[in-house]
Amino acid sequence: MERVDPKEAVGLLMEYNRQVKAKRKDLIELISDIPASYKPRTYYVDVTFKTKLENLVKFILGLQRSSKWLDPKGLRIGVADEKQGVLGVQLTIIANAL
Repeated sequence: MERVDPKEAVGLLMEYNRQVKAKRKDLIELISDIPASYKPRTYYVDVTFKTKLENLVKFILGLQRSSKWLDPKGLRIGVADEKQGVLGVQLTIIANAL
């Protein structure tokens, strides 16, 4: 195994750090010049409700068909009322807007 000179290693890391900071600065300048209308924004909405399984399927299908910028994710299901067949649902919906 080759030995590494600590001073040389620190010098190389410092140079690497300088280069990364310069690239980061260039990237921030590039992004800041882009009009806000071209910058996509992502929103996360957590929805909690009670429903029957059939209605849940229709709701998710409706979300998927309604728009390309809505994406249902993070589905959690539990039994809210066993006798009536009602589910407790927590759903995360991701909206990507320009």
